[in-house]
Amino acid sequence: MRVPSFVRESPLTPQASMTPMIDVVFQLLVYFLCTAGFSPREYQLPADLPPTGASQQLEPSPEMVELEMIQVVLRRQGDRLAIRLNGEPVATIEELVRRLRLIAAVATPPVILDIGATVPMREVIAVYDACLANGFSDIRFAARRRE
Repeated sequence: MRVPSFVRESPLTPQASMTPMIDVVFQLLVYFLCTAGFSPREYQLPADLPPTGASQQLEPSPEMVELEMIQVVLRRQGDRLAIRLNGEPVATIEELVRRLRLIAAVATPPVILDIGATVPMREVIAVYDACLANGFSDIRFAARRRE
């Protein structure tokens, strides 16, 4: 059976299909919806600006200086435990917990535990638990160099 001539389209008539364009628009919409959720909110960014018209350089307070890491050193000295936090001596584990809480209020950098060979495991676990309780999730143990 032959198709009537008025039904046949000439080869010069453009054939435009909307399906590919709708697919592209839909994919762009999904892309922008997915990536919009990954941008940080502005109220979470630090914005300590000087007063209006001030042009001096402000020094950050010591507690606001960003720490790259926290180093906790535990050594056994006789019958006593010697604790150092970033090179500063700490009297007790309770004092260490208090200082870690102050640091965690500002930032939570990685914690490196440098444990001496003679330190009892209960004290290592107490320090590790103190780090976890204060919100430090990246806790590492220092390794000794083999020589």
